[in-house]
Amino acid sequence: MSTILITGGTGYLGQRLLPIAAEQAKVVATARNPRALSRLYNPCAMDLCDKDSVFNQVNAVQPAVIIHAAAINPGIDDSLLEPVNHIGTGYLAEAANRIGCRLVLVSTDMVHDGRSAPYADDADPSPINDYGHSKANGERAALSANTNTVAVRTSLIYGLDSVDRGTLGFANRLADGHTLTLFSDVMRQPVWRDALATSLVHLALTHSDETGVINIAGNQLVDRATFGEMMLKFWEIPVAHDAIEYIQAAGRNDLAGVPLNVEMSLARAQALGLPTPGVNEVIEQHRKGL
Repeated sequence: MSTILITGGTGYLGQRLLPIAAEQAKVVATARNPRALSRLYNPCAMDLCDKDSVFNQVNAVQPAVIIHAAAINPGIDDSLLEPVNHIGTGYLAEAANRIGCRLVLVSTDMVHDGRSAPYADDADPSPINDYGHSKANGERAALSANTNTVAVRTSLIYGLDSVDRGTLGFANRLADGHTLTLFSDVMRQPVWRDALATSLVHLALTHSDETGVINIAGNQLVDRATFGEMMLKFWEIPVAHDAIEYIQAAGRNDLAGVPLNVEMSLARAQALGLPTPGVNEVIEQHRKGL
């Protein structure tokens, strides 16, 4: 079996990616805390900010493919955005190139400014916030260091077997008696994490000749407020009638770093037969037990 090295094994995406990948390959998973990972996934430590750590681990594992799902998300520790999302990704791509290894990189729709939707797979990045800049820089670093790289631009990741980070944050705020502020004019394409994980494995093993940039998200464009309410309802999180404030990001100087519409064309993903179900479809299938 091929060996796939997966970074970010303890992350929200990584938790589904590991078992799906393990059905088709030997998996070696990295995490900041590898002891939190099952031994089934041959856990190991890797510090993406340390070039020697990255190179040594890649050389030791000798994977055929690396799926790079580790990242620093905005609001966690913004001082690590560039070191991890950009510099660390560059280290990983260089290490992969040295051993002739394919790289599947998880990127984001936040590399776009939200002013020119819909965005083609090969649309040039135009980020307007620090997170978007760090991910766009990571894409460039990876694609320039390793020609056998495919960068996957995706959107809000959610699941129906485990609550996503955004919805959990909403639930905690509501439990503490705070009002939720939801954007009614910020458009995204939420992606079911099972579909995204399956697509990443296909790009690693089945469609291993695909390189460059590809958009993989849900085929349903929805505003952040509606999506937030959908997830709160699905998880049966109680919401008082006056607990949500709806705002528009357009025209507000304090929200200048929020892209309004990052709709992406899914033509390439769909031509490859990769799953791109919308939120309504995923929830309906779940209710039917499919």
